[in-house]
Amino acid sequence: MKRLIWLLVLFPVLSVSAQKDEFSIKDLVLLTNVPESKFSSYISRKGYKPYFDDSVERDFSTAYLKVSKDKTAEKLLGRYDKNDTAAIFYQTNSKLEFEELKANLEEDGFEHEPLDSGSESIPALYQRGNVTIIPVIKKENEKDIFGFTIERKELPKANEILYAEDLLQLNSHQYLCSVFGAANVKKDFFYFSEKEVNKCSVLYPNTSLQVIFIWKDPVNNKEISYIMIGGELRSKSSEAFEKAIDMNKWRSNQGVYLGMTLRELERYNSGSIKFFGWESEQPGIVYPKNKGSIDFTKLGVQLNCLDCNEDKYYSNTSLINSSDVLQQNGRVYVSTLVLMPRNN
Repeated sequence: MKRLIWLLVLFPVLSVSAQKDEFSIKDLVLLTNVPESKFSSYISRKGYKPYFDDSVERDFSTAYLKVSKDKTAEKLLGRYDKNDTAAIFYQTNSKLEFEELKANLEEDGFEHEPLDSGSESIPALYQRGNVTIIPVIKKENEKDIFGFTIERKELPKANEILYAEDLLQLNSHQYLCSVFGAANVKKDFFYFSEKEVNKCSVLYPNTSLQVIFIWKDPVNNKEISYIMIGGELRSKSSEAFEKAIDMNKWRSNQGVYLGMTLRELERYNSGSIKFFGWESEQPGIVYPKNKGSIDFTKLGVQLNCLDCNEDKYYSNTSLINSSDVLQQNGRVYVSTLVLMPRNN
């Protein structure tokens, strides 16, 4: 996202002058769906000319500049397509136009986090469904420049989300709402301890499909820190929920699922598994560097035990070997799955 904001810094604006609006926010969002060939011909008819700056390497594929006849007003429009994302950036030196476009955002249903009433700052971003819009105001050569970057992400359909790992594509609260419906996603708080509280989003709360998303950017409810799946995990709003919840139905694409026995986990891994004791700082967490068929560096697994009462299982020093537990007929099972983006 920072790279998108950086795009707007590349182009100097010579002066500040109001000019009739050529685009609404709806127009700019629609342009993210236009093929590049049609995009070029469309804005060329509006008087925009290709803008080249070979001295700067850019991610976007096309940029077009329009200067008024009296050379007092400049507008810049560009786009790029990258992986599952299409983006438009629009820059103007008219504050009035910028304010009108910002008002369009509210009218078109784009949401942002509340601002401090005493602050004149603008929201960091606006979100609606699969579209994110970043407003930018900067000074360049003693002149104010105003702009927006509009980013549209291609999202899967709900029926295409088959495994827990597929949820990692949905890295904002708004993306979750877009795919699963706003009624099935709730903003909440997750208590790791009495002192550590994180904002989260809960998908299908208090059901057998519940998933908790912890955000790196808790202000804007975006960028996954990690995902937690487990029937025993409860957010703040579910504390008063007293009904029993069925075993969680999400399954990893590596075959691991909630309620899976330790013996079956061993079989899937084609070998024994080491995990931390129940009284350690990481109780029941499977050691990430276990050898075998399951890649525990991609999938965090926490175990629980129904009858591990011996002191050696409650040690806070050493790793426990699954073979030893199974020899004692300990009833150990998978209680929680944790998934993190690969760049974590």
